[in-house]
Amino acid sequence: MAITDELTGLYNRRYFTDHLDMGWRRGMPSREPLALIFLDIDYFKQYNDLYGHLVGDDCLKSIATTLQQSLLRATDMATRYGGEEFCILLPNTSLNGALKVAAQVQANIKRLQIPHADSPISSSITISAGVASLAPTTEDSPSRLTSLADRALYKAKGRGRDQTVASDTC
Repeated sequence: MAITDELTGLYNRRYFTDHLDMGWRRGMPSREPLALIFLDIDYFKQYNDLYGHLVGDDCLKSIATTLQQSLLRATDMATRYGGEEFCILLPNTSLNGALKVAAQVQANIKRLQIPHADSPISSSITISAGVASLAPTTEDSPSRLTSLADRALYKAKGRGRDQTVASDTC
């Protein structure tokens, strides 16, 4: 079974889920934090509608490459979660550490200067991000970490996009 996304070359959602579960189990004895960043390309539907799906695919590939290049440790993992949504799994990383990674990713994507004439917030591609970090325990689960990061992402989008929001329960 394939573990990578055909378009971007990043790990796919199935591999991410398996790796998240494994990382959770591995982190339980030491209670080292596991962090997750959910990223969404802002106004990507409008981007595809304006520039076409082939250009949209090129944009996704550029974002994927930038995510991969932004990670500094071999244990960190970038994944295409679906559509224009990506995630980054960061073992042994606090919320503050994950926020630093998210800020670096956001800055690196802005540096790409991919034009986006239909974005109401910027003339180039931007991302919104939600960040969460938990110490794995038997009382919690990987799905809680996913839910916290996802809710933080939706707060970032609700607050105007092109920003990172940390989960308020970590």
